[in-house]
Amino acid sequence: MDRSDASSRRSEFVEATGFGADASRSLLDRDPGYFAAALALARVPATSGVLDDATRAMIRLAVNVAVTHLDPAGTRRSVEIALARGVSEAQVLEVCQLTSVLGIQSCVVGLPVLAEELAALGRADEMGPGELDAGRQELKDRFVALRGYWSPLWDTLLKISPAYFRAYVDFSSYPWKEGTIPPRVKELIYVAIDAATNHLFEPGIRIHVRNALNHGATAAEISEVLQIASLMGIESAVLGAATLDAVAAGS
Repeated sequence: MDRSDASSRRSEFVEATGFGADASRSLLDRDPGYFAAALALARVPATSGVLDDATRAMIRLAVNVAVTHLDPAGTRRSVEIALARGVSEAQVLEVCQLTSVLGIQSCVVGLPVLAEELAALGRADEMGPGELDAGRQELKDRFVALRGYWSPLWDTLLKISPAYFRAYVDFSSYPWKEGTIPPRVKELIYVAIDAATNHLFEPGIRIHVRNALNHGATAAEISEVLQIASLMGIESAVLGAATLDAVAAGS
């Protein structure tokens, strides 16, 4: 492979995956065959035309900036690519705001465990009322009005801490009220961060796949979101090759 061909393939790889050019060079130099296979994999969602360039860039940004990944270098490259693809600065920030809701899953996963353990001890009443009182019902209705859905996943948080749930409603609905990203794409972003390989939160994937479909997303679009999220696995080889080069060079 001559130098110009290598440079072209490396540029395409960076464009398709969002990984760094220097790290990608290490992988290409050490194993061109594997590099070609990885590029072919990344090329599928990058060139399918199912999602527009801006939406693909926003999905990739969400995966990189999610609290389950928090890749500063990847986030920077994703921001650069997103801006180059026509995503506005306000929309870049909106993607990050949408992605920040992942933190609530500490409550979503943890509180049902607390409820089960309290019930086993005969202390279920500590979780709050069995039936929603007027204040809690109002909060539930407000969530549905602002977010467009309800899930039993929210029941325990609403019962035990209506104050925190109220604050979360305002927090999570902010980009829905103030942002400009279409609801369909918002839900695709949620699908991506719940389906990211280092998270795989099946209840959230199901909720947001359903919501995305209800907002007009197609099966092909959702499949492509999952493909983009899955590409983070290639980073193991990219990081490993770059680290191997650094260690071999004594740096």
